[in-house]
Amino acid sequence: GKIDLENMNKRGITVTNYLASGNPEGIIFSYMSNWTGQAIKIPRNLFLEAKELPELKKPGIYFLFGQNDENPDDKLIYVGEGNSLADRIGQHFRNTDQSFELIVCFCSKDENLTVSHTKYLEQKTISKISKSSEYRLTNKTIGTTVNLPIMVRDEMDTYFENMQIILPTLGYPVLT
Repeated sequence: GKIDLENMNKRGITVTNYLASGNPEGIIFSYMSNWTGQAIKIPRNLFLEAKELPELKKPGIYFLFGQNDENPDDKLIYVGEGNSLADRIGQHFRNTDQSFELIVCFCSKDENLTVSHTKYLEQKTISKISKSSEYRLTNKTIGTTVNLPIMVRDEMDTYFENMQIILPTLGYPVLT
C-alpha cells in the first residue's frame, strides 16, 4: 500500500483564532485541531501586556514583521528563537535600529518544545525565507544547525508544516 501524498493534504483543517480582547487588532491566539503547538500574534504596542502571558515564558520561535521606513514596499522580517519568548523578544525593544510593528510567536501548549527544537525550527525557517523574495530577512546569521534524532526531526518538520498553515491565516504567508 503506497501512501497517496497528493490527496493527503486535501483534508480539512480547523484553525481557531481567539481574539484575547475581542479586538481583531489586538492579541490573537491561533490553534489548530489536534496540534500541541500554538501561535500568538502581538502588535508591537501590546507587547508589554503580552509579555506577562504564561505562553510567552516558554521556549519558542518568533517572527518580527516590519517595513523599511524609506521604502514601505520593502517588507522586513526577523526570525528568532528563545528559551523564554518574552525575555528574548524584549531584547529587541532595546535594539533601536530594529523597527518592527508586529510579533508572531510559536510555542507549545504543553512543555514539549525544547531549545534544540526551536533552534532547528529557526534554522529551517530562515533557510526557507531566504529563498523567498516577498520578505527581506534582517537576520545577521542563518541560525544554528542542530542534529536531532530522526523521530524528533520528523515531529519538528510537522510543526514547521503547521506553521506554514497558521501564518497565512494570520495574514503573513511568509513560509509558502
